[in-house]
Amino acid sequence: MHPLDDIPPERHPRHIAIIMDGNGRWAVRQGLERINGHQRGARVVVDLVNHCADLRTRFGAPDFLTLYSFSIENWKRPPSEVEFLMRMYIDYLREQRPVMMRNNVRFRQIGRLDDLPDPVLDEVNTTLE
Repeated sequence: MHPLDDIPPERHPRHIAIIMDGNGRWAVRQGLERINGHQRGARVVVDLVNHCADLRTRFGAPDFLTLYSFSIENWKRPPSEVEFLMRMYIDYLREQRPVMMRNNVRFRQIGRLDDLPDPVLDEVNTTLE
């Protein structure tokens, strides 16, 4: 039995939004490098997207999943950490693009794109196509 079984369909969430915050702090508290927290967060995103796709198939909801993952403040992090996050985003898009297509996930990039490095923008644009 799933928790949504007891909720009328008109009350199912249509839009789920998550602020991805604290992965680096979590890792440090675990005695790990900050990047390990970011890697763990990326794995959670994969699970989350798959779970939402399953919910959509079973219950018709949610229609939207919004992940707020990189704020203007994040540019103030050490350059090596920012570079790691950008590389991780490129890798994520490359790896997950076929999964998104199989699951009929429509990817949209929102927010400021101006400062993103060209390789990131290239992957974003390829994923948007």
